[in-house]
Amino acid sequence: MGVNAENGFLGYTRVKDSTSISEAYVALSHNVKGDVQTISAGEDLTYKITFENTTDVPIRNWRLRAKLSGELYDLSTLVPSNASFDASTNTLTWTPSGLPDLRVLEAGEKGSVEYKISLKDRVPVNSPDDKNYTVQSKASFESDEIPAELGVNKVVESNISEVKMHTKFFASSTKNYNSNISSIVNSGPNPPQINKRTTYTIKWEADNLTNTVSGVKFQTSLPPNVEWTGQTETGGGDLTYKEGSRVVTWTIDSIPPHTGFLNPTQRAVFQVAITPPPNTESRMQLLKPTSYEATDVFTNKQFQGTLERLRVPLAQ
Repeated sequence: MGVNAENGFLGYTRVKDSTSISEAYVALSHNVKGDVQTISAGEDLTYKITFENTTDVPIRNWRLRAKLSGELYDLSTLVPSNASFDASTNTLTWTPSGLPDLRVLEAGEKGSVEYKISLKDRVPVNSPDDKNYTVQSKASFESDEIPAELGVNKVVESNISEVKMHTKFFASSTKNYNSNISSIVNSGPNPPQINKRTTYTIKWEADNLTNTVSGVKFQTSLPPNVEWTGQTETGGGDLTYKEGSRVVTWTIDSIPPHTGFLNPTQRAVFQVAITPPPNTESRMQLLKPTSYEATDVFTNKQFQGTLERLRVPLAQ
């Protein structure tokens, strides 16, 4: 790509997250510091713009701009660093008055500016199109006093700097005796009593906000004196129990965005039974800690965590 000049075609090259311009009057680059490619809601981004006069003449009366695109920027957190900000266009503007050391950009002279902004904590999800969010920023440099003999455009633009936003993945593990989310019926005294059998349902749930996640897996094992009854219900995926290892596993190939928000929660329910032996402590463990994992398909972020063990108090 390039621009037409009086003496021919002036070419320049584009590079992701920055622009290197050859034979133009300013070399301009615009990057996220730390080479950040992905981000979570509520986190900060710091951008850096560098510019260099590549001509043999000074540049005066210049303006440097950065335009923010995307509804996820929290504009109240913007730290403009000597720039003015136009909220109607989401544009920061630097001029020589804000950077007096660079009032005149001499031949070969370089300058740089930074600005910082956070993403919103709450991500809007109102329609099926609210997914795979990105935030973008683009810089431009211009001067009204470029000598005509240079034969270049007065406005030099960087490419679009784009950062992808991670989804939010939610996992939970709960116990129920009476519940309207399953047709499984429990029985026995509640709270449990010594030497008497009581059944409970264990509920695993997964919600997912803005990007598809894949390779979803929940896994735990049953403690001693806890029985697998074989009663199960799932809204998707495979729920298995291995008798020898007493391991319970729920796997789902993928969960689409908006699950638990615009679409139903993904859920697996299974029943266990306990018969508290004599000398049992005041609380009996129903389920050991549950591990979970998933991968954001859009950003490749790995989600991993552990949910607390489940216990039930015994009758006094």
